[in-house]
Amino acid sequence: MGKMTIRQKLKWLLLLPVIVFLYAAANYGLQYLVILPSFASLENDQAKKNIERCQDTIQGEINHLKLIAGDWSLWDDTYRFVQDRNPEYIESNFHWNSLESASGINLIYVVSLQGKVIWGEAYDSSRNGKISMAEFPETVFPKDHYLLKQGKKSKDHSGILITDKGPIFITSQPILKSSGKGSPMGVLIMGRFIKKEMIKDLIEKTRVNFSLKDLTHDPVTSEERDIAARLNTAPFEIDIQNDNLLHVYSILRDIKGAPALLLRAEVNRAIMKKGKTAALFVSVSVLISVTLIAAFIAGIMNTHIINIRKRTSLIESIVDERTRELQVAKEEAVQSKIAAEKATKSKSEFLANMSHEIRTPLNVVIGMAEVVMKTAGDDRQRMMLDTINREARSLLGILNRILDFSKIEAGKLEPECIPFNFRVMIDDLMKSIAFHAKQKGLDFSFHLSPDIPSLITGDPGLIRQILMNLAGNSIKFTSTGSICIQGELLEKHE
Repeated sequence: MGKMTIRQKLKWLLLLPVIVFLYAAANYGLQYLVILPSFASLENDQAKKNIERCQDTIQGEINHLKLIAGDWSLWDDTYRFVQDRNPEYIESNFHWNSLESASGINLIYVVSLQGKVIWGEAYDSSRNGKISMAEFPETVFPKDHYLLKQGKKSKDHSGILITDKGPIFITSQPILKSSGKGSPMGVLIMGRFIKKEMIKDLIEKTRVNFSLKDLTHDPVTSEERDIAARLNTAPFEIDIQNDNLLHVYSILRDIKGAPALLLRAEVNRAIMKKGKTAALFVSVSVLISVTLIAAFIAGIMNTHIINIRKRTSLIESIVDERTRELQVAKEEAVQSKIAAEKATKSKSEFLANMSHEIRTPLNVVIGMAEVVMKTAGDDRQRMMLDTINREARSLLGILNRILDFSKIEAGKLEPECIPFNFRVMIDDLMKSIAFHAKQKGLDFSFHLSPDIPSLITGDPGLIRQILMNLAGNSIKFTSTGSICIQGELLEKHE
């Protein structure tokens, strides 16, 4: 495995923030959008259940007081006592030591329908016995007193009452015969102070640590007043204290429906602790998952990089091999070029030597033929000598053409461009061609268009050689018959 390049390291460094961001987003989403809200909802449900348990327990105490008062109010002895006020009833029933210790009763009032107090006392051993209370007159209640209204209608009226001596559970029951029939004779009022000992007993029953605060007489903080104000429109309110504890509040209204007591329950945040533990576990799981995914991606990328390097190495080896082959081919081409140049040079030297060796005797033949022609005795001899001279000159032209081909291969041949008499050259050439055709038994004719001028510009030797090759091939490949060469003017340039 090769080392990572700087560019690859930079790519990984740029990828790290993306991975961190994805982890943070996933972690935040799972914790604060899924897990913790779910546990917070469970925590709120638990807090609501705890405060409702406290409310139910307090209401249970009020109901218990109603049962006790009901036994007293639905009794013939009490019914007669309102009528005759016999002292035996007082001596038999109104014993505060037993009433307070056995039933927790702190207040009993027997009132006629007109509001006159038949008998009435409030007792609290923690306050040294009998006590007077402004809310309970000693002789006469107003006829429209709220504790008498329901009793006159043969209905009970129970709840919480805030007094100058503290909050008290209170119940007002109509006094009827034991049969429950007939009109009420009066109203029995019975009460029980809400003391710390009672709260302690209720805490043991509910297993919820709660407290009650008198909104009228107890010192109340501004925060608690704000909470009480909000509880006018909400059944309960939760106030988180710290990671371990929260307070849940509710309002207990008095017998007249006004806010009386602020109920506060303490709730241990065990559920949220478990939620945070679960969120932490999920965070670690997400981190491990992201790490594994990143490692997997890194492994794939690393494998891909290794494969690319292998392919690159293979390509480089192939290129090196091809380079060596091309170098060898180049060297072979250079050697071939050198050999060709040597061969060309040898050929040129050979042609030069051959030209020299052949030109010398040809020039002698041509010269001697011309000399003999001047002294020839008859026409036949002159014609034969003329043929010898013409063929020798033709051979000399062929030799020149061979040298020209050599120049063409060497790229040194340039056609001549000189004025010459085309018709004279053609007449001379046709005589030589006619001689060769006659020797093979062929008829030969030549027709030159009159449009062709006599004097033209070009390469006479090259033109002669072309026509000679054309006629020679015709004679060579024609066994019988005739050969006719015609010349036409195709285009004229001034």
